[in-house]
Amino acid sequence: MGAHEVKVEEVMPRPSPFEELEELLFHMARMIVDRPEEVVVNPAKGNGFIAFEVICDDTDTGTLIGRRGKHAEAIRTMMMAAGAVRDIRVTVQIVSRDQDGLPAR
Repeated sequence: MGAHEVKVEEVMPRPSPFEELEELLFHMARMIVDRPEEVVVNPAKGNGFIAFEVICDDTDTGTLIGRRGKHAEAIRTMMMAAGAVRDIRVTVQIVSRDQDGLPAR
């Protein structure tokens, strides 16, 4: 290579801001619970807005919410901050999955 040549490497496409937020929430939730394989994050996107539903095993719901809601509050705060940087409003709802595998409402 010459002195002025620049090697161009293939760059992976950057995920959308919505995908970045979804991935962040997914990893945070999985790190807290005892059964990370059971965590599912469902996003609902709007114009400048995203609502997440975090579904986890019934036994992990309390762990994910935390005492007096401390974990849930921290997750929501972090997600709102990450969304604000991207100019996206974020909400997070935590839902447990019953023994039949369906989200409890």
